[in-house]
Amino acid sequence: MKVKLVYRNYKPLHKIYESLAEHPPRGVRYVVPAAKTNLAKLYPVYLKIRFFSFGKLLIHFFEKFFFVAKDNDSGINIYQYINIIDENPPSKPFVVDIEHAASLVSFTGGKKELRRVNTFLQDRNCKRIICLSRAAQVSLKKLLANNYKIIASKVEIVYPALTKLDTNLFKPDYSYISDKPSCLKLLFVGNKAYLKGLEELLSAVKKINSIYSPKVLELHIVSSDAHEVFNRYKLENTYLYKPQFSKREIYSKFFMPADVFISPTKEDTFGMAILDALSCGTPVIATKQFAIPELIEDKIDGWLLQSKNPILDCKVIPGRRDMQRLTSSNLDKDLALEIEKVLTVIIEGEFDMAQFAKNARMKFEPGGKFAISTRNAKLLSIYQKTHEN
Repeated sequence: MKVKLVYRNYKPLHKIYESLAEHPPRGVRYVVPAAKTNLAKLYPVYLKIRFFSFGKLLIHFFEKFFFVAKDNDSGINIYQYINIIDENPPSKPFVVDIEHAASLVSFTGGKKELRRVNTFLQDRNCKRIICLSRAAQVSLKKLLANNYKIIASKVEIVYPALTKLDTNLFKPDYSYISDKPSCLKLLFVGNKAYLKGLEELLSAVKKINSIYSPKVLELHIVSSDAHEVFNRYKLENTYLYKPQFSKREIYSKFFMPADVFISPTKEDTFGMAILDALSCGTPVIATKQFAIPELIEDKIDGWLLQSKNPILDCKVIPGRRDMQRLTSSNLDKDLALEIEKVLTVIIEGEFDMAQFAKNARMKFEPGGKFAISTRNAKLLSIYQKTHEN
């Protein structure tokens, strides 16, 4: 069975779907269009114009031109749309993947775009709508409002999956993060540093290391755009790396040697880096927002930070002012304090970190919530029913 993935291929396939392409369900072959990386330079333009009427028109025009499915593809049994829709539904069966419903309108909104979404999802050839989390399903309900009931029977939740990455598969490499027990070694991985809460994390680390002597926290940051906030704080025991590592290196040199992965994000539609950490047996500290509470079990394999303004839980489509506030220096003192509290109880040894690591890896065992076998069984059933109908 051939399934063609239709996605915004201005950059390579997202790591959520890399796992799918590398470990497909039995009897399924994925056809993945090549990435048009020359289009990546348009992404900053999109971020600037998507809140304006003329900008929205341009965005939807170019999406139709660059990312539509070829309905005459020979040998394709099913189209799988990833956070995108076509202007005209294909004549072959298709399914739609949703990480957040607003992605179907390119996070721009508009009555015309919403009508297109309803038409596309209600089409008779749209057999299933796959939500990557319950939070994604809720966002779809909010976006479609009363029209959701028309397509509700098509909706299924299928979580992304990863291979369990323990020492039997990879050996930890301590060339960057040391194995010395004197410090709690923290890892932050991600671009859009302000949005991901790096400023609040640095503030918390500075406060804690000023209290303890010798310093008890060591922070490692892998990011392409963290230089501004990193240089402003200039903390000892804090290290910044460019994201120039292979997949194997990022696991072995960072996720596995770290004691805790921390992602105090202010806005994230899923948080695949959190799954990376958990699959390595690295406990996670992350903000309680959108899908993250479905990934982490508080005080079981990680800790959830309370957020007073989880933007994606409050709004289907964040506005221009919202994003300006989230993507620039704007220290959330309450979030920084939350980070301080959690790190302090970990430092004081109130949790069995080895048990946390074991609990995290269990999610990727056969039958686990994020196991390849669990995801593939659900997808294969969806594909078979879609192909038969």
